[in-house]
Amino acid sequence: MAMLRCPGCGLLWLQQKILEDTHYHSLDIGVNDAKAVRRKRNVADRVRTIGGYIPLDSTCDIGTGDGAFLQALGDSGYQRCWGIEPSQQGAEFGTSHGLDVIQGTIDSLPALAEQKKPAVITLFHVIEHLDHPKKDLETLFNALPSGGHLVLETPNLRGYSPRTIGYAWELFYPEHLWYFDDRTLPKLLQSVGFQIVASGIRDFDMAGKGIGELLFRLGLKKGSKKKLPAHTSGSKQANSPPSPSTPSLPGLGIIRWVLRLLVQWRGNVDYVWVIAKKP
Repeated sequence: MAMLRCPGCGLLWLQQKILEDTHYHSLDIGVNDAKAVRRKRNVADRVRTIGGYIPLDSTCDIGTGDGAFLQALGDSGYQRCWGIEPSQQGAEFGTSHGLDVIQGTIDSLPALAEQKKPAVITLFHVIEHLDHPKKDLETLFNALPSGGHLVLETPNLRGYSPRTIGYAWELFYPEHLWYFDDRTLPKLLQSVGFQIVASGIRDFDMAGKGIGELLFRLGLKKGSKKKLPAHTSGSKQANSPPSPSTPSLPGLGIIRWVLRLLVQWRGNVDYVWVIAKKP
């Protein structure tokens, strides 16, 4: 994959789009029992993190995938939450589980917002897939009321893994057109008119990471050199693959807990999140 980088801000992007525009419409969202467990923990952590800054009633989750985040919002007592999902399978899966999911894209939002009036819009691992992220952010800005919030999460180009293993990072693949970091993402939001409320770094399901992955994050083990795929066959979201299961031996749980704390304390994670407000 040929990429270009801005020498000023460091933004990285794919030189030429490889996938068809209809790629996400027929995408298999990749739901299975192992992923469902990890996603459930991951979205619960998202709700706790974001909910510490803003209320999450009337949230529209764009690119909602299997609906795990919407389910977590409902489980936490938030009301009037709904989602937009480009994949027909994803929209049908969410609807079959009692969630309010509409098949569509960001272009569907203006008409839907007139009726549903979202107070919060969330995009988790979506912005890196968009052809024209600034244009789409302007659409989201216009769909929100004054005082409404936008929440984004995306792979962090200045995260631990890309800094350590470079282009062997598993999140370099053709579905990702843009690679932001903890500097370029807030600047893009501000250029559209948003005010930054909070930002931070995190990772996918830190509680589920195996000892090998945690040792890598602490610089005590080399990362594996993965072959880049020609395309992805599962969900569009950029989740780390399931870690190998660790034998249930006495003391391993405590070791993993200590290693997780060390990784988080050192900030050796791979995602950046931002909460922004429309003035």
